[in-house]
Amino acid sequence: MPATASNSDHTPRPEPEPQLDSAPLRPQNLPTRCAIGLVHLYQRSLSPLLGANCRYHPTCSAYMIQAIEKFGLLRGVYRGGLRLLRCHPLSRGGYDPP
Repeated sequence: MPATASNSDHTPRPEPEPQLDSAPLRPQNLPTRCAIGLVHLYQRSLSPLLGANCRYHPTCSAYMIQAIEKFGLLRGVYRGGLRLLRCHPLSRGGYDPP
């Protein structure tokens, strides 16, 4: 009589651990992609004419893109707008991640 494999011979493999080093990005719908596209348009057209004046790192436009990707369109634009209000000549600036 042939030997049959039992279920105990096949142990399930553990699933890989999820990466915890960065927050998951939200899926991008059309309005979100359009908002990010407008920021990219600003970065390529107006920003070079204005020069490097941002006191923060990442720049305010990069912050806006990161905030939209991380928090969604409405909350990201809100946080990016607050960041723009903080970026002025009397501000100390520095590292300020979204």
